[in-house]
Amino acid sequence: MTETEIRPDNSIDIDLAGFREVVRHPRAHALVLQQYRIGEYAGVVGLKRLLGEMKPEGKLHRAMEIHYRDEDRHSRVFTDWIYRLGVEPEPMPLQVEGYFSSSPEEFRRNRELLEQMPPELRRIVTFAAINAIERLAYDQFETHLLALDRREDIETLESVMAEEKFHLSYIEGELDRAQQGEHADFVRTALEQARARFVEFQDERRREGRAALEQILGGGA
Repeated sequence: MTETEIRPDNSIDIDLAGFREVVRHPRAHALVLQQYRIGEYAGVVGLKRLLGEMKPEGKLHRAMEIHYRDEDRHSRVFTDWIYRLGVEPEPMPLQVEGYFSSSPEEFRRNRELLEQMPPELRRIVTFAAINAIERLAYDQFETHLLALDRREDIETLESVMAEEKFHLSYIEGELDRAQQGEHADFVRTALEQARARFVEFQDERRREGRAALEQILGGGA
C-alpha cells in the first residue's frame, strides 16, 4: 500500500493514490463498502424510530420519509456492490443504531439523555447528529468517486451522493430555522458537540480501517 496521509475528510485515512489501490483489490474494496453499508442501514433503523417518535408533519414528514427510503436503498446498493466483487457481506452489528457510538454503554447513556429532553430539543440534537454523519459520509464518497474507473461504479456512487445532498439540504434547513428562534444557543452547542463527537468516531474508524486494509493488502490475499 502506498504511503498514506491523514485527512480530516477521509474516514479510512488514505490518500487518493492509496484509495485507487484499495478499489482494485476486491477484499479491500469490500471492507470500505461494508463501512458504508453499516452506516446507511443504521440510518434506516434510526430514521424509522425518529419518524415514530417525532411524528413530523407536512414537508418535514415527506423529507424524512424520502430520507428513510434513500438510506434503505443505499444499504442495498452497497450490499449488491460487495457481492459483485465476489465477497460475502459481513453480518450487520446487533446494535446497528449504536454504530456511531464508542461503546454500547455510551449509546445507552446518550439515548437516555435524549429521551429526557423536550421534543423540540430532542429534534435539534438528532438533526445535528444526522448532519454531522451525513457530511462525513459525503466527504468520504467524494474521495472514493475520484478513485473509480468503471462507469457502472461511478454512476452508482454518484446516484447515492445526489440523494445525500438532499438529506444535507433539508436537515441544514431545519437547523437554520431553529437557529433563528428561541433555541439559537442550543442549536449552536448541539452542532459543535455533534461535530466533535463524530470527529472522534472518525478517528477511531480511521485507525481500525487502516490496520485492516494494510493487513489485507500486505497479505496479498
